[in-house]
Amino acid sequence: MSLPIPNHIRANRLVVAAHRSPMPARIAIAATVAYWLLSAAVVIVNPQWNPLTRQLSEYALARHGWLQVAAFLALALAYGMLTIAVRTSTRGLAGRIGLVILLVCTLGSAGVGVFVTDPMTTSPDQLTTRGLLHTAFGGGALILLPIAALLITRSIARNHQPRTPRRRHLYRLALLPLAGLLLIWVPEAAGLIPAGGWPDRVLFLAYTAWVIALATSHSTPLDIEKGG
Repeated sequence: MSLPIPNHIRANRLVVAAHRSPMPARIAIAATVAYWLLSAAVVIVNPQWNPLTRQLSEYALARHGWLQVAAFLALALAYGMLTIAVRTSTRGLAGRIGLVILLVCTLGSAGVGVFVTDPMTTSPDQLTTRGLLHTAFGGGALILLPIAALLITRSIARNHQPRTPRRRHLYRLALLPLAGLLLIWVPEAAGLIPAGGWPDRVLFLAYTAWVIALATSHSTPLDIEKGG
C-alpha cells in the first residue's frame, strides 16, 4: 500500500506537472546518444590512432575532425536541454545554483567544440589563444559538471517522499559524476593513470549516464498521485 503524499510534496508536483514538457528531456537524450555516435565515428575513420591512448580533443585535428567538433556541440546541446527539462523540478537555492552551473557547463562544452585544441606536442610557450580557450572551457565544464549534478539531483530528490526507493535512487545518481571525477580525473591529474584516452572516455561515460538517467525521468508527464 502506498503512503499518502504530504501536502508540500503534492504542491511541488502540481507546479512541476503544470510546466513540464517532455521534449527538452528527449532532445537531451538524443543529443547524448549523438555525442557517442559521433565520437565513435571519428575513431573509426582514424584507425591510425589508438582511442585508448589518444585524447578526445585531438580527434578534432584528425581526418574528418568535424565529427569530434560536432560531438562536443551535441554534448553542449544535451546539457542545455537538460537544464530546461529539470528547471521546474529543481527547488531551493542550491538547486538553482546547480542550474546556473549546468548552464556554465553548456557554454564550456560549446567552447570546446568552437575552439579546437592545439596539438598535444605543442610546447607551453607556443600555445595559441584558441588552444588556451579550449583548455579553459573544457577544464571548467569538466570540473563543474559534478557540482551541478550533485546540487540539481539532490534538489529534485526532495520532490519525493523520504526513505522511498525513488528518492534513494536520485541521491545515488547525484554522486555518479562526482565519483567519476574523483576516481578518474583526480588520479589522472596526479599522474597515477595515463592522461587522455580511456580515462577521459570512462569519465564522460559517467557524465553522460547521469544526463540520460535524469532526462529519462523527465521525458514523460509527471504522475502527481504516484507515491515515491
